[in-house]
Amino acid sequence: VSNDRTLRLRKKSKVTITTPPVRTAPRSTRDSLRGRRRSRSSSVGRGLWWFALPAIAAYVYIVIVPSVVGMLSSFTNWSFLNSPPDFVGFENFVRAFEGEAGPAAIRTLFIALVVVVGQNVLGLGLALLLHGAVFGRNLLRTIIFAPMVVSSLVVGYLFKYIFGPPGTGAANALLEALGLPQVDFLGNPTSALWIIIVTVIWQFTGSTMIIYLAGLQG
Repeated sequence: VSNDRTLRLRKKSKVTITTPPVRTAPRSTRDSLRGRRRSRSSSVGRGLWWFALPAIAAYVYIVIVPSVVGMLSSFTNWSFLNSPPDFVGFENFVRAFEGEAGPAAIRTLFIALVVVVGQNVLGLGLALLLHGAVFGRNLLRTIIFAPMVVSSLVVGYLFKYIFGPPGTGAANALLEALGLPQVDFLGNPTSALWIIIVTVIWQFTGSTMIIYLAGLQG
């Protein structure tokens, strides 16, 4: 009898909880809400272009237009006294490389080529290295980017004192300490050319690294 009573009490003590059915919006309503959200985001995106329009117009007027005009003028004999200019094709470029300024033009192209390749190779390598889990990577990024914010005049004087003539400069002092003959780095055209390349790469590789890091971090 006691077992029957306990079973009856347990049945009475059980409480059944019923949850109301979850009402879902119809498919057409959900599609309309999504369409409204998309239209709002697209309208906001179109509105942001109006804020960028002044900067784009200034960039086109200051950079794009003069670049195109200068490129077209390089194929003419234009001058202040010659109007309208005559089309001469590549004659100006041939005269630039064949005249007294030819060797200087070739050296300038060589510097530009080596600097561009060196900056991109070193910048990409440093970006891949510092994108991973490297100890102190934020400090290393700051140190590598620091030369970028230094004035080019200061950088020029810095490397001038490093590669000074014999008897001066840190590089010649190191050679003297090692018992090696001193070198006139800036007096030799070949070594001076490579010092310029190293200086430019050292100063601007940090900016290239930051650009590649931004692309890697998405």
